[in-house]
Amino acid sequence: SDQVSRPLPKPDITSTTNTHQIRHFPESMDKIKLTKFDCIVPNLSKMVAESPEFRSDQEIMLSLMERVENHMKYEKQRLYKTPSLNRSTDCKEPMVSTELEAARLVLSHFSFLTFETLQDAPMGQMIPSLIALNSKSADFVSNLKTLDSISNRTSDSVFVYYVRQGVKSADEILADNKQQFASNAHFREFVLSLGSIIDVRTHSGWTGHVSTAWKTVTDTTGAKEHDKNYVFDGKKHALYWADVSHELVFLLPSGFTALNDEPLDNTSLDGDYKQRAVSDAHSDARSVSSLSDDGTISSKTLVENESTRSSLRRKFRNHLLHNIGCDVKVLIFWMESTDDHYELPINNLLLTTGTGVEANLSLWKDFVLILIHQLKNGLFRIIIQGSGGRTPITLPLIDGMVVSKHILGTFVRLAALNICRRRRLDTESFQPPHVKRRLKIQDIVNRYRLMLPESELYNSLFTSK
Repeated sequence: SDQVSRPLPKPDITSTTNTHQIRHFPESMDKIKLTKFDCIVPNLSKMVAESPEFRSDQEIMLSLMERVENHMKYEKQRLYKTPSLNRSTDCKEPMVSTELEAARLVLSHFSFLTFETLQDAPMGQMIPSLIALNSKSADFVSNLKTLDSISNRTSDSVFVYYVRQGVKSADEILADNKQQFASNAHFREFVLSLGSIIDVRTHSGWTGHVSTAWKTVTDTTGAKEHDKNYVFDGKKHALYWADVSHELVFLLPSGFTALNDEPLDNTSLDGDYKQRAVSDAHSDARSVSSLSDDGTISSKTLVENESTRSSLRRKFRNHLLHNIGCDVKVLIFWMESTDDHYELPINNLLLTTGTGVEANLSLWKDFVLILIHQLKNGLFRIIIQGSGGRTPITLPLIDGMVVSKHILGTFVRLAALNICRRRRLDTESFQPPHVKRRLKIQDIVNRYRLMLPESELYNSLFTSK
């Protein structure tokens, strides 16, 4: 059953002799009389007959052609008599190789498995292209997991709200998000133009909150909801957009965010971030601690210090690994009336913008508002506001401009993306994702590099562990 029968070859068909003369020109050409101009260039047979030199060259060429034909006949006979090409032999599946090392194949394809890669590094390069690492170290696997956890893209969340005319309560605005998305065709079209719909349970990228991001659930037996029943609050579905260096998630919050202050594992923090978090925690503890009557630190202060340390660990861990969020919140409001934007409950709505990184949303004061108002002629007016009464730069959107519905979603998405990128570039301590990964790789190399001679290095590559 494991053998596959080889199809039988067709019998050799002897070619019949073709007596028909091949003509390169029609027969009418023979009836045309030649002119003196046609006879200027003599034909080959006449030149060979008149010149002994041409005659000898022709004999050499004919002899060579005859030898080539004889050699081709010999090769055909030899090929037919070869036992390895026995036509009666069936094809058999080759044996499965059990000694193949995938790492060696990858190194060979990327031209790393060469003698030149083991030589001294060229100018401007600290280490050779191919080195050996101590994989038996206790912390080696955890450092590799940390490297895999460092995202290669920055991640941000943008929050969308629908504000009916006269509404001033945050609860009513949150309740209108789901209702207006299903009933208002223009608002629905705008929201769907911001990104593609993702299932939070099966999406492997950024989902809007660290508790559900970069995780997948294989059990998706639940029935797929109809488009009008989608709720883009980040619990089950969200709107996602990404390019090579950035991830954006658009959410329509339906409730207030519950903060989780449980301490995270501190082992995944790098040394610089550990020291920075601990020093900041100690400084905060000194600034808020108070002594009781007997000269000991009160239990309330200890609780506050522990809460501060846990929040700092969470903040630095997420910023280190996944490049989540910048220090500004981007909020988009679909306004039925432009007069209502003076009384928006911004402080309450900021409590719905939690992504799992913020230590305290109630203290968040830096934000950018993009207000969209539909005009009677079908166009949309844009109003830009920032915290502190200033108007930030939100290109390609400009405060007071009017855009059509065909470019509204694209311009709003680009504006939110540029706000986050610009704020990151203004931060002195910001490191691009590829820089973080490169520094982590350098740190792993410096910690676990093995100084082996060439013979031992090749032996470690070709020997199965």
